[in-house]
Amino acid sequence: MQSRLALLIVLLVLTACVTPPPTDIADSTHAYAERFSLTARVSVRVGEKLDTIKLDWTRSPPDEVIKIFTPFGAQVAEITATRDGAMVKNASGTQTAATVGDITASALGVRLDTAMLARWVQGIDLKNATNFAVFPESGNAPPWTVEAERFRVIDGARVASRITAIAGDTVVRVVIDEFRIP
Repeated sequence: MQSRLALLIVLLVLTACVTPPPTDIADSTHAYAERFSLTARVSVRVGEKLDTIKLDWTRSPPDEVIKIFTPFGAQVAEITATRDGAMVKNASGTQTAATVGDITASALGVRLDTAMLARWVQGIDLKNATNFAVFPESGNAPPWTVEAERFRVIDGARVASRITAIAGDTVVRVVIDEFRIP
């Protein structure tokens, strides 16, 4: 009798420690937040080159403002995007481009589409949050393999705490420190 009770207690304790399996990321019970603000730490590795930044991103399509900081907190650039195009201001001056992706391609060597990144942050287009091929707009570029981890619900939207995206020799890691819906 005591051994059965001890076994039951052990099973209850072990069951309490088990994390339930992740729900389907495409779960329609969570809203997609088109408009949001977030702060994050981002690293982009292309081959042997590594860039690490902090960013504050405010998204209210078609308008976006992305403030880019060094890991130590000094602002180094600000990207603004509107329906008419994108512009980056930094110590070198001001440059314009058709999209934010064109700016990141020039600055980092990798085109980062903010609409795509907004969906990844919220687990949209990712199947069960792990190792899912996401094809970029360009047909000749390698597909992104994206892993989104540690989701939490904020104002009805599901938000990842960490994202890792890999395409060829490019690795983008995003750690989301704060996510706000206005």
